[in-house]
Amino acid sequence: MHESFAISDIFFLRQSCLATLAYFDIWQYPLTLLEVQRYLYSLSQESSMAHLALEAVRQALDDDRIGQRDGFYFLKGSESIIRLRHERFLISQKKMRRAKWFVRCTRWLPSVRLVAACNNLAFANASVDSDIDVFIIVEPRTIWTTRFLVAGMLALLHLRPTSTVSKDRICTSFWITSSALDVSSLALPGDDPYLHYWIATLHILYDDGVGIDFFRANQWVKKRLPNMHRE
Repeated sequence: MHESFAISDIFFLRQSCLATLAYFDIWQYPLTLLEVQRYLYSLSQESSMAHLALEAVRQALDDDRIGQRDGFYFLKGSESIIRLRHERFLISQKKMRRAKWFVRCTRWLPSVRLVAACNNLAFANASVDSDIDVFIIVEPRTIWTTRFLVAGMLALLHLRPTSTVSKDRICTSFWITSSALDVSSLALPGDDPYLHYWIATLHILYDDGVGIDFFRANQWVKKRLPNMHRE
C-alpha cells in the first residue's frame, strides 16, 4: 500500500472499494481503476481516503468478491455489465448531441447560467428508452419565468416527456438559482450516496462561470467522495 496509508486503514479502503463498486453495480456500470479512485466512497470517518496512490487502490481491489476483465472492475458475477457499458456509451453519445442542441436553444435566455446533463446520461450510461435529464441554474427570482419559457418551447417541439413517451425527450428535472447553490438540505437523513454521486458526475454543457461556485458550495460531498475534483 501507499507508504502514507496506515496498515490499520487497509480494511476501510477495501470496504470503501466494495461499496463504490456496489453502488455502480446498481446502474450496471463497471469502473476502471482510475474511476474507482476518483469515485471512491469513503466509509471511514477517521481515516483519509484522499490522494490515494493508484497502487493502493489496485491492491485493495485484489479481493475474491471483486472481478476484473478488460480493464474494468465489478462485483464478482457481474461480468455482463462490461458489454452494457460499451453499448450504453454509444447510445449516450446520440442523446448527448440532443442535450447540446437543447443548450443552444436555451443559453440565449439571460437568466440561464448553467446547464448540465445529470443522472445516467452524465456518465454515459443511458439506456435506449431513457429520457435526457438536465440540471439548470438560473438567476435569482427568474426560476418560474425561465421554467415556463423552457417548458413551453419543449412542449411546442413535442420534446417534453409524457406518461407514455419519454425516449429522447428533454426532462428539466432539477432547477436551482445562483443564490441557493448548496443542495445539502436535499440529502436523505443519515447518508445519501445518490446525491453525492449525482453531484460528482454532472456533465456540464454550458456554464457562464457559476459552476465553480456551485461545486464550492457543495464541498460537503468530499466527506464521502474525497477524490472528487470539480473546481
